[in-house]
Amino acid sequence: MKKNRVVLFGLTLILLIVFTGCDSWSTYPPDNKYGSTEYDGELTWTEVSSSNDWVGRYKHASVVFNDALWILGGYGYQGVQKDSYLEDVWYSSDGQTWEPATMDAPWHGRTGHAVVVLGDRMILIGGYAVDEEASNTHDTDHYMNDVWQSTDGENWTKLTDAPFGKRAYHSAVVVEIGGVDTIFVIGGMKYGTYYYDDIWKSTDGENWSEVSLSEESREILGRRSGMAVTKVGSDIYIQGGYTPDYEIAQVDKDDWKKMRIFDTSTGVVEKTSRPGYPYSNRALMKMVPYQGKLFLFSGVEIRREYDMDHREVYSTWTYHHTSDTWVLDSDGSGFGPRRGYTAELFDDGSGEKIWILGGWSYSGPENDVYTAEVEASL
Repeated sequence: MKKNRVVLFGLTLILLIVFTGCDSWSTYPPDNKYGSTEYDGELTWTEVSSSNDWVGRYKHASVVFNDALWILGGYGYQGVQKDSYLEDVWYSSDGQTWEPATMDAPWHGRTGHAVVVLGDRMILIGGYAVDEEASNTHDTDHYMNDVWQSTDGENWTKLTDAPFGKRAYHSAVVVEIGGVDTIFVIGGMKYGTYYYDDIWKSTDGENWSEVSLSEESREILGRRSGMAVTKVGSDIYIQGGYTPDYEIAQVDKDDWKKMRIFDTSTGVVEKTSRPGYPYSNRALMKMVPYQGKLFLFSGVEIRREYDMDHREVYSTWTYHHTSDTWVLDSDGSGFGPRRGYTAELFDDGSGEKIWILGGWSYSGPENDVYTAEVEASL
C-alpha cells in the first residue's frame, strides 16, 4: 500500500509539473496579454454575415473579379464521410449572397494555393492538392506547380506545370510593368521542410522565368512561406511568415519583422532600416493597402500555431511606407483570433472596404465575412 502511495504521489507531482510549469500550455492564460482584446483602432468593423452557403474553411484563396468577391478551395473539415479538401468556387457581389460557380473544379481539393487576376482571367497557381475521391489520397507528394485559368470560375483550363517547382503557401501579385501586367510568385514551401527564397514572373501564366536576384537580395528576402504580401505601385511589400531559419536561431526576431520591399523595376530586394512592430513574428496573416498605409492584421505565432489570441500576434498595426514607421492601431482585432483567412479590397456599391473572408478561429474553420472601413467624419 505504501508503495502505491509513493507511485501515486510521484505521478501527481509529474502532472503538477507538466500542467503548471510549462509555458503556453499550463499557464494559459498567464497574464493579461492573452484574451480577445476589444478592437479600438481607427477602423469600423462590421460582421456582414456570420454564416454562408460555402462551408467554413481556411488556407483558401480569394480575389476580386468581374465586380464580385470570389472564394476558391481551402480546407474545411466536414467529417470523415465528406471531402474536406475543397475544390469549390463561390462568388458574391455584396458579400452576403453567394452563388457557386462550381463545386468540382478540376484542380481538385486545394490549400495553400495562390490566385490572381490577369486581364479577363483568374489564374490559380500551385498549392497542396488532394483528390479525396482518388486512390492516391494518402500519397505524400501533393505539392503542385500547376497553373490553371478561368474566365467564369466554372470552366478551368490547365496552362502548364511551371518550372519553378512544387510549392504551397507562396504568394502571387500582379504588377503593371511597362504597360504589361506581370504575375510575380514569391517564396513558398514543400514537404514541410524546404522553403523557397526565389521570385518568378510571367505575363501570361503559361511562360515563366526566374527573376535574377543578387546574392544580397536573396539573403534579404530569406526562405519563407505563409507571409503577408501586397503591392504599392510597382513595389511588392513582404512581411513575416514561416522560415526554417527560425528553428535553428539564425534569424534575429527583430530583423525578421522588418519589411522587405521588392522593386519590380530593378529586381532588387531591400530591407527597411527600422525594426518591425515590437511583438512576436507572425504568419498566415494579411496585409492590405488602405487609406494611404498598410494594415497588418492578426495571425499566428510562427513557432506555435495554437497561439492566436495574445496581443503579440492578435494586435492590428499600420505601416507607413513613406516614413518607414510602424504604428499600433489596436491591441485587438476586429474579427477575432484567426489565421489562414483572406483579405480583399472591394467596393460593394457603398465604397471601398477591407473584406475578411473565413479562416481558422478557435471555433474551427469559419464561413463568416467581415468588413472594415474608415468612416468619414461629419
